[in-house]
Amino acid sequence: MRRFFPLFLIMLLPVTAALAKTQTGLRHVLVGDQIHAAQRFIEERAGQFGSKGAQVALNDSTRGPVGEVLRFQQQHEGLRVLGGEVVLTLIKGEIRASSGQLQPVPQQVSQKPVLTEVQARNRLLKSYAGLQIRSMEQVWQAHARGLKRIWLTEAASHSPFGLWQLHLDAETGAVLWGKSTMRHSKGNVYSLNPSVGQLVEQPITGLEEPTTLKGPYADVQRCVYGESGLSCDRLASADTDGNFLYQPDDPSYEDPFAEVQAYYHVDSFHRWLSESFGFARKGSDQHIDVVVNFRQEGGYHGGAVANAFFGDVNGDGKGDLVFGQAQRDFAYDADVIYHEFTHSVVAETANLEIGIDKLGMNVMPAALNEAFADLFSSAFAGDSKVGEYAGNGGIRDLSGNAICPDHLVGESHSDGLVWGRANWAVREQFADKELYDSVLYQTLLGLDPHADIADAAALFLELATDASADLGQLATSEFTTRGLVDCTRIVPLPFDKKLQGSIYGTSTFMGAKLVPAALQYRIDVPENATEVSIYVSQSWGMGQSLGAYIRKGESVGFAFTSSEYDFVKSDKEGFIQLKLDDEEKKLEPGASYYILPLNVGTYDNYYAIRSTITLAEVLEPDAALPTLPADAGVTEVDATTGPSLDPGEEPITPRTGCSISANASNAIPAASLWLLLGLVALIRRRR
Repeated sequence: MRRFFPLFLIMLLPVTAALAKTQTGLRHVLVGDQIHAAQRFIEERAGQFGSKGAQVALNDSTRGPVGEVLRFQQQHEGLRVLGGEVVLTLIKGEIRASSGQLQPVPQQVSQKPVLTEVQARNRLLKSYAGLQIRSMEQVWQAHARGLKRIWLTEAASHSPFGLWQLHLDAETGAVLWGKSTMRHSKGNVYSLNPSVGQLVEQPITGLEEPTTLKGPYADVQRCVYGESGLSCDRLASADTDGNFLYQPDDPSYEDPFAEVQAYYHVDSFHRWLSESFGFARKGSDQHIDVVVNFRQEGGYHGGAVANAFFGDVNGDGKGDLVFGQAQRDFAYDADVIYHEFTHSVVAETANLEIGIDKLGMNVMPAALNEAFADLFSSAFAGDSKVGEYAGNGGIRDLSGNAICPDHLVGESHSDGLVWGRANWAVREQFADKELYDSVLYQTLLGLDPHADIADAAALFLELATDASADLGQLATSEFTTRGLVDCTRIVPLPFDKKLQGSIYGTSTFMGAKLVPAALQYRIDVPENATEVSIYVSQSWGMGQSLGAYIRKGESVGFAFTSSEYDFVKSDKEGFIQLKLDDEEKKLEPGASYYILPLNVGTYDNYYAIRSTITLAEVLEPDAALPTLPADAGVTEVDATTGPSLDPGEEPITPRTGCSISANASNAIPAASLWLLLGLVALIRRRR
């Protein structure tokens, strides 16, 4: 039997979700019952959302600080349709904005018998040893040929520890797609924040029992994860005066101080969100389970988990906050706690998540997720730096510049700075911080799970302008200057610059023979071009197995089994050339070419992409013809060096894969982008 190792899972299926699009300025007045009127609004316009005749049902209703949000889920034959969500933002009885799309419903769907829950469970356990299945639900999944029944499964693995959401083919039991459900931060960092604060006495409020750190918003324990699941106990207990006056002991798994700090900061942050924005978890139970001193039984380095994450570690169907340690304890840093807590808020609202679409790996929703986590953490802490103590001066800093598309690299924490820094600049300049925070929170409520930066910008500007003309004007200026309004994942590639990006490896997925990048690159070929060369190479990481799909005239249409491209770049050759006199790889002057980098290697990598161009020499019409040597007539421009950095910019930093990391750069530059051209190459498909 195979061990359950991947951090994400995927099967090579042509599952291509439609790109999310946010519509603003609708001004549609709801007549009669708001819920039914809103449902009719969607179903009568279902074709505009991508699926004529589709049906929806209300999934959730949330009142934010400046309006109400209704979330509708697409249904077919009584089952949920994944990826079919429409979110409506209501203000004063009007539909002001919509976000999301509906999945096309075919005339016929497969009538093959499906596996029962027991059958599907048994086949999964037979394939993956040590897997612990938490829940299974039968739903529809969008497919190139229509809708397909799947078993949506929540599970946990022990070696290594992981939390997963799996999509099982309901007819065969095969894993179609799976992903980690941990929103985590990883690295060798301290926790808490003694660098910007002091050890002080603070009230511990809301305890259900006077001696135990369990209250309406937090239940804190220390836990170890073993073969049989999670085992927990409590170290912190009140003294005879009812106080929890422990001293720090970092790092140590016998440290009750970590429990006290985690309870205080989770409780305080939840109360702020509730009082400021009306945040409430779904259902009557508002507490979140908090795990500190977390370790893995029998793991390396004594089971140390140098990580902090949000995910369902105890298997009760709800996300938990988990803080591990190695040399240092993550629970000591309040910024880390606020950041991870905000991931739980996102999960309760927009549920922004990484996915696959026709442009490749869609990291933008995850970038928004990270940015919202940074923004609300910094808003509550009162400064732009996230993790001053944990990151020895700061893990990320929301002050500064980050422009789309110049600073996109396809990694969620770095790309999140584009949204985070623009918003922090607006917040710093706007006097009414509470109003700004309310608009930001309402924006989070109104986004669908696949929203991108441009979607978020459009919704924020709609809400900001309605709340305050000054805020709307300020945000419009900042968002436009920083490229957020029309931010896309297609990046112009100049001939005289080398750009860099991040790409997952095949070990991050199950069954994947190649993994697409999150960005595509466009080169615009001049009319006097005679040759273009395109290079995609490794800039940091292990292994060297990079390639690219290349397409003329429009972006590469990615799908795992039927991608649309004209050329394939080979990892063996290292580059591809397009020439005027090459019929097989013929260059078309004046055309635009789009490049989607690919990784066919095992490991995650950072890649570098560049191009060179050969131009025909153009003479002035009336100029005398010069005497040329025999080999003259063309001029080659070769961009072989790395990018030139603007003052204050930093070189690219290897990705840690965590939301809180001492190695995360403040901005990963792509340098200034000029128009450029050409591309192509040849990548062997592995069988």
